[in-house]
Amino acid sequence: MLTPHNRKVEELKRILLKLNLPVLPLNTVKSGFYVCDVVTRIDTNFIPIDFINSHGQVAFDIGGLVLLSGKDIVDYSLAVISDKLWEKEARDFKIAKLNLPVRVSMIRFAEVEDWFTSKLGLL
Repeated sequence: MLTPHNRKVEELKRILLKLNLPVLPLNTVKSGFYVCDVVTRIDTNFIPIDFINSHGQVAFDIGGLVLLSGKDIVDYSLAVISDKLWEKEARDFKIAKLNLPVRVSMIRFAEVEDWFTSKLGLL
């Protein structure tokens, strides 16, 4: 039985596949300290993605995505925040977004398809 977190990760993968984006092995972008939930790519470089649905995981997962964003094979790192958590902590997430490195993005789950569509130039 899938956890709520893993159900959303599977839903995220379905969105990527619907947009004809690959779902790649997690070891495509390696770090000894961090493993993201999903890896995809739009052109040649990779996009590690982590789904965050727990307040306690925010700092760890964002920190891990920042580590991965420094690799030359990574275009962007993407933190996808559950809609429920985003609503609960909206002000803090909006402030945090302003302080993220350029190659790290943070969005609500509801924005995933639009974010990738804009990166693909389909909007």
